[in-house]
Amino acid sequence: MLAGKKVLLTASVALVGYSLVFPYFLTGQHNLVGVLLFLGLGFLVMGTLYGPVGAVLPELFPTRVRYSGAGITYNLAAVVGAAVAPTVTTWLIANYGLHSAEYYMLVLSVLAVISWLLTKETKDVDYTK
Repeated sequence: MLAGKKVLLTASVALVGYSLVFPYFLTGQHNLVGVLLFLGLGFLVMGTLYGPVGAVLPELFPTRVRYSGAGITYNLAAVVGAAVAPTVTTWLIANYGLHSAEYYMLVLSVLAVISWLLTKETKDVDYTK
């Protein structure tokens, strides 16, 4: 397994754990320590997820379409994720409370782990043929 894929899989597993605890950081009034933990751990996990994506995504495509495939994939995911996730999360919290966001993030992070486990290894694939 390539180092980037290992990092992404590990960060996705960390996101599963984070999704289970983040609501507890935000409970109570004037909870500065909880908010700082929420932000610090969240940024750490998200930074670890976004860092290797630029190296791993192009490896998933044949050479002739490598950067088009990676660019389209990355940007489509950003548009869909950036548009849908905050809207769904806001609706869930408004209608069902903060813990519903926990379950939503948990489902998405488990799907990310499964996706990385099912992603084929490309280090020995010769795409030049």
